[in-house]
Order: sequence, then structure tokens, then C-alpha cells
Amino acid sequence: MKSLDRQSMEKKMDQIMFVAMNEIQARGTWNGSDEIRARTRSIEDEIHRLFLAVLDGKASLNDYWAAVDQWKAKGTKKTEGVGNEDRA
Repeated sequence: MKSLDRQSMEKKMDQIMFVAMNEIQARGTWNGSDEIRARTRSIEDEIHRLFLAVLDGKASLNDYWAAVDQWKAKGTKKTEGVGNEDRA
């Protein structure tokens, strides 16, 4: 497999994030509770760290993708009594 240059890697990571955001918007569900917001903020910090680490060759694209998937899962997670009534 051909190695991606820095610009191509950056575009790929942007694409991963945009797909995740589009999936969240399509569902119309984001949990903004204090509990979830604290967790997603921590994951967002990790996503940013991994973004830079991937560009520096110190982390893999799969690491970044996994963090974005974790962020999406946490942010769309239902919590008891918080406006996600449409989610099962």
C-alpha cells in the first residue's frame, strides 16, 4: 500500500471527521448533557492530539479513526431523561 503524504493524510482525516459529523446530523441526535459533554471534550482533545501525531508519523490513521468513532458513539449515547427520546 502506498504511503500517503502529509497533505493527503490531512485530507483523509478531515474526510473521516466530516463523515462522522454527517452521520450525527442525519440522525439528528447529539447528547449535550454535562456528563456526556465532559467525555466528548476529552475525546476531542485526543482526536486533535492524534491528528497531529498522525501527521508526524507517530500514530496511525486507524488510531485517529477509532478516536472519531469513540467520539461519535459517546456523543450520541442516550442518558436517562436527556432529550434522546427518539433513540432506542
